[in-house]
Amino acid sequence: MLVKNEILSIAPIKLDIKNSQKRMFGAVAGEFELKKSGKILLVDFYNLAEKKIIIRFVYDFKNFILYDYTNKEWNRKKLESNQIGYENVIESENTAKILNNAFQKQYVVQWHATSKDIIDSRIIYNYNYEQSQKKSISKQKKINKNMDLFGPYPQNIKRYMLENVFPYYIFMENVVKGKKKCICSHCGAEFEVDKTVKHKSEYECPKCHCKAIAFSKRYYVSIKNKANICIAQKGDNNILLRWAKVERYFDDKLKPHITIEDYLRQIRGKQTLCYGYKSVYPYGKAWRLYKYEENPVSYVYIDNLNDIYGDNYYNVKLKEIIRADLPIGFSTLLDNIKNEPKTEYLLKAGLVRLASSVTLYNVTFEMNKQYLPLYRQFDVSYQEYLIIDSCNTWVNIESFAKFREMMKKERYIETDKVIDTFKLMSFEKMVNYFTKQKEINPQKSHFSLMQYYKDYIAMCRQEHYDLKNKNIRYPKELVKLHDMIQKQIQDNINAEREKKFKEQIKTLYKNIKPYSTENFTIVLPQCKKDFVTEGQNLSICVGSQSSYYTNHMEGHKMVFFIRHTNEIEKSFVTIEIDMDRLAILQMSAYGNSKPKAEVRQFAEGFLKNLKKSYIGGSGECKKIIQS
Repeated sequence: MLVKNEILSIAPIKLDIKNSQKRMFGAVAGEFELKKSGKILLVDFYNLAEKKIIIRFVYDFKNFILYDYTNKEWNRKKLESNQIGYENVIESENTAKILNNAFQKQYVVQWHATSKDIIDSRIIYNYNYEQSQKKSISKQKKINKNMDLFGPYPQNIKRYMLENVFPYYIFMENVVKGKKKCICSHCGAEFEVDKTVKHKSEYECPKCHCKAIAFSKRYYVSIKNKANICIAQKGDNNILLRWAKVERYFDDKLKPHITIEDYLRQIRGKQTLCYGYKSVYPYGKAWRLYKYEENPVSYVYIDNLNDIYGDNYYNVKLKEIIRADLPIGFSTLLDNIKNEPKTEYLLKAGLVRLASSVTLYNVTFEMNKQYLPLYRQFDVSYQEYLIIDSCNTWVNIESFAKFREMMKKERYIETDKVIDTFKLMSFEKMVNYFTKQKEINPQKSHFSLMQYYKDYIAMCRQEHYDLKNKNIRYPKELVKLHDMIQKQIQDNINAEREKKFKEQIKTLYKNIKPYSTENFTIVLPQCKKDFVTEGQNLSICVGSQSSYYTNHMEGHKMVFFIRHTNEIEKSFVTIEIDMDRLAILQMSAYGNSKPKAEVRQFAEGFLKNLKKSYIGGSGECKKIIQS
């Protein structure tokens, strides 16, 4: 054990370094036997310029500590962190012997290894590494102990997923005499259907009357159903929540197979702990503690809720309000029920998704009672509530049903983009219009189409189109017309730039004299298209980055083309010149390659020719070219 007062009672070791070799720091070592601390190794580091001790290192061959005399504080930082550089340390003659003896030649101080190097790279590093390993092992033991609380899955979990979550299929054989032989994946009934029943269409089994998906048997391999489910358990007086990824596929005999694997676990007791099963380099996948709670939306296993939470959980009957076929944020719902009284009223109104899709302590609801039937029928989420609440026209049940159908094809709802459309159209028009646009552009999401429409209206206003005309306000092919107007606007901008360029050319090139040799010639760009063509021909960015064109127009940084005299139309080399300093900024051949020496020599000659257009007298250049 290192006793600090006892360590400081030792007088600084005498500094006996005679030749500092222009080093900044000196190290002297000694061994001491102390009453409380026992046998220790002590190394004092001096500032050689001031001949003043600045750092003391103490090591009892188990633990170490450093004392900073400048700040009068103890630390376990590396000497580098205490502002002692590796190259600036020199030892006394006796220090190497003391260190070698102290470590029994475990760490040998040689000409290329200083005491500072050993202390930082071996002692402090090894100590910190051992401590981190101990912490890691202790942390992993705690994780393993918590993971052992989770028992096996409920015995009927696979059947539960088949009956409540995953869709049923009616597998169809090929057409024979206008009929298709079928088998129901739910009840196993065999029957025939007419050849008009299409692949992936909805169909009802005539025996069990379940709604199923008619599916051609030859495509059974393509079926891979995926879903997440939350399962509640008890363990060590804690509520345990586990979220699992469930996948289903069919074998060649059309029998379903299900795999299930946890990806998130919560221990809800005095303190809520959240663990995620994720990849950790280089150890592969393992359970790791999150610094925050995650509340994913998933299906909920409801068969054991009464056993876990009782018949009433804060006056709420969980098993009665939660549907097996409806994904919700179960963890959020539990917190809201416990902490927010308004959650009970939402649940009594049948709004389970609304009560589980957002933490309610910072949310204020101002519900329109006229919308309650719609809210109840569709069990709206918080995002859907915001959309309805932001709409300035009435949202009827038929329109909202279509909206729900639209959102089935999207991964999540981009609420802001939907709300923005209400400035341009009603809810009903939004649903009908973007449903049609999605049919025309199936590769684009509804939300990207909404952005297209917003940009389209802005361009129409810019070009003063008559938006009272329905054919203009609601184009049948939105993307096509959007791109057409965008191109038209860009063409107008380019035409304006070309006009401005031609007006400025006389002034811009006024004092730039033609320059040519037998082999090479300077060509001046005459329009913006010349920049684009040059960039494409040479695979350089002079045509794709507008800054080159803009700088050229302003006359500050100008672009010139070097061509072979006998091939004046063929791109060869491009140079950019700073016209304020009269210096070549860059010179590029094909693919930004470096031009040959003869081309660079020609460019220098052109630069000298340019300087003749400038007046010097006091050593400074006065620019004649006007932008």
